[in-house]
Amino acid sequence: MLAESHVFTDKQDYEISCDSSILHEIIADYPLRFVRFVYCLGYGEDELLTKRRTDRKNTGTPQHWKIFSSCVAENKNDLGFHAILKTKTPSSIQRLRNKIKVLQEMKEKGMWLSDASIVGLYGSGKKNQNFIETILEICWKNHIANPILESNPRHIIVIGKRVGNILNLKLQKLRIPFTIIP
Repeated sequence: MLAESHVFTDKQDYEISCDSSILHEIIADYPLRFVRFVYCLGYGEDELLTKRRTDRKNTGTPQHWKIFSSCVAENKNDLGFHAILKTKTPSSIQRLRNKIKVLQEMKEKGMWLSDASIVGLYGSGKKNQNFIETILEICWKNHIANPILESNPRHIIVIGKRVGNILNLKLQKLRIPFTIIP
């Protein structure tokens, strides 16, 4: 899976940690530093954080978790959303266990998410389309294209129309089938 970028993590965010007494009970040796990235289990899970910000919400990326869950679901009529969403699984401990299970299943199936930008664009204040296109093209050339080629994926799922539109021709040149989803 290829998405545009992670959310910008500022200095105040980076000074926040995930609560080791909660997280390490579920999964040993998991990184404790809070970053606004889908793989950080504290992203979107305020109960897991040692402190909370009042000036910036911690919404997480439930849309990515739904994509992840649907990629590993064994039943097309039950994509497993209930297990990873707050509205259906109010217990944060159980929800974290479920998210970890989804990540482990993705790993077993050889699936992962990579960002088309190595810097956080969302929440950075940079909304200029030309700026974003330039960043994605620089990152593609210097950091993204070769790892994709070296990993030899069977298929690429591009998350987001904007990244799909910006990188469409570059993806076509790879000769790897890809799908763009909004």
